[in-house]
Amino acid sequence: MMAKADILIRNAKVTTGALGAPAADWIAVAGSRIMALGYGDACAWIGARTRVIDGQGASLLPGLNDAHVHLFSGGLALTDLNLTGIRGAAYLRDAVARYRAARPGLGFISAFGADYSLISDTTAPDRHDLDGVCPDVPFMIMAVDFHTAWANSAALALAGITRGADLPPGSKVVIDDAGEATGALVEFGAIDLMRRCNPASARHSAAAQRPLESPAVSVEDRAADKAVLRAAIQHCAELGLTAVQNMDGSLYQLELLSEIERDEGLAVRVRMPFQVQPGHGPHDLAHAVAWRHRFASDKLSCDFVKIFADGVVEGGTAYMLADYAHKPGHRGAPLIADAELQALVVEADRLGFQVAVHCVGDGAVRQVLDAFAA
Repeated sequence: MMAKADILIRNAKVTTGALGAPAADWIAVAGSRIMALGYGDACAWIGARTRVIDGQGASLLPGLNDAHVHLFSGGLALTDLNLTGIRGAAYLRDAVARYRAARPGLGFISAFGADYSLISDTTAPDRHDLDGVCPDVPFMIMAVDFHTAWANSAALALAGITRGADLPPGSKVVIDDAGEATGALVEFGAIDLMRRCNPASARHSAAAQRPLESPAVSVEDRAADKAVLRAAIQHCAELGLTAVQNMDGSLYQLELLSEIERDEGLAVRVRMPFQVQPGHGPHDLAHAVAWRHRFASDKLSCDFVKIFADGVVEGGTAYMLADYAHKPGHRGAPLIADAELQALVVEADRLGFQVAVHCVGDGAVRQVLDAFAA
């Protein structure tokens, strides 16, 4: 007897991408597998328990795979202030006022999606701009590229960085001529000084700073963090994603995702990297091998390595071959020496890992191509 479908979708424009069958108007599914697809009559696949869906002529695509997401910060952003498309102090003030009115009693305001010209076409935001729209509550805005943030005076004071901070190369709390923090936080080392002050992102920040550790947190906090990830995963599924590369390479997130998969299942496949930290050498990839073995289910895997070679052009942290046009004498700096990068890439390849490298400036791109050639 011919097997029947659990779900049959018909009257749809089915795009398959398969050679010899580029399109169809119905598709039959059993469990998590496609049984058949075709044109015309699909009645042979319909049984007593088949759920038949009328596609009403809409397009039906294969599930999409997003190559670069950040599930935890993305999950938080679902309830953060979205500044996409906002330009000018007056519009920023209105957006903040509306957001606060809908969420009275907030003790920390986090925003994202801001352009570097949020306030002006000629200067980036500073703490005075943010004080003008939110003087009483710590307020941090994340740039659209997530490599720069801006904080108001209350946030700088809360983090204890009004006079700057001692940070590793590549990250900085920007200081003015008077020795005061301008409010600009460049790259993750500086940004995490502020994110750890936000109760919603504190554990995420700690995990990013110490990705090889599994922090001791309360049952309630662990549940709250899983709720953030769950919301992000559901959001991805609703957008048609069936797989994502979650580029946050922390053990804490892997454990949380593994618990979600065990207890209720994951709505999308999640692939995560082992993220190389400053000072890591080839021998540290033993951790990546252990994670690959530990997290290797159908829906959750950790089977590639991520490395940062530089930052971004807008923040002046991208490593360039020539000086920045507006800043003579400044080319940015590599986050890792050529020989160290090559040794890491060669060892990762020997261990069977795919290697993903953040490289934006042409100097960093050359570094990475040389490492891949090695």
